[in-house]
Amino acid sequence: MKMANQYDEIGLAYESIKRFPAAVLERRTFQSVITPLLSSRKDVKILDLACGTGYYTRLLAEWGGNSISDILGIDLSPVMVEAARAASSPATSASQYPDAEGKAPNDDKITFQVGDCTQPLNLSSGPFTIATGAWLLNYASSAAAMTGMFRNIAQNLCDDGVFIGITPYPAPDLDAFAESFSPSNTNTTATSTSTSINDDQAKYGVTVQYTRRLASGEGYATKITAHTTPVEIAFENFHLSREVYELCARDGGLRGDMRWVDPVLPATDEESLSVYGHGIDLAWWDSYRARMHCAVLVVRKS
Repeated sequence: MKMANQYDEIGLAYESIKRFPAAVLERRTFQSVITPLLSSRKDVKILDLACGTGYYTRLLAEWGGNSISDILGIDLSPVMVEAARAASSPATSASQYPDAEGKAPNDDKITFQVGDCTQPLNLSSGPFTIATGAWLLNYASSAAAMTGMFRNIAQNLCDDGVFIGITPYPAPDLDAFAESFSPSNTNTTATSTSTSINDDQAKYGVTVQYTRRLASGEGYATKITAHTTPVEIAFENFHLSREVYELCARDGGLRGDMRWVDPVLPATDEESLSVYGHGIDLAWWDSYRARMHCAVLVVRKS
């Protein structure tokens, strides 16, 4: 398959992720955390780390409105950065936001740059009021690697800045949480249990597998499968413990208030049906509550 055709398929798959119930839940939770910060400040400069195709970068511009002065998206992949630039171009914005000027809110304030978030960053602007990392820290395979990421974040935030990241769920007992995804957690046969667990997760759009416990004892290697079309997308990454996240944030230079925000689940059957799709009610979320795939971490620099 030619690279262009392969990327077209991946691009289509990424688009379909956005419609999954788990992705909608993640987005609504992230928005509920960040919009109060955006509305309470002026001249906000945002650093969006691991921006990918710029999906959240563009949403941040939309959510921030007149509070935004600058948004810089950073990603390791030049292909992703080019896709982000294309998706944020005036022609694309005109089709997505057909207002009088034919452009998205703040699209002229968004720039993208190739950069490795695990290494010291040479950025075109800064310091920043807010740094975001949607699925950034889960690529750290050790406390040392995660501390390096937090150090990058701290060094590029202004003194009263704040980091907001989407992370794997910070279970109080990660070993028990990981075990709950395993076929061995019931008395039924491995095959039938595995199918049941995978089907349970797949209906929300994403399946998580804990493939091995890290020798360091800091967490687990994981495989995340997004059940997209025309092709499924799989990611190999890591789920380190809550304690590792919190210690690394401090060691990396973020010394202010820290809090975790659980996914904001629908409160009524009507909300579940209207927001997440036909045939979904509150009981449909029961198995998600037992195995939440994400949370939002909020840490102030000082």
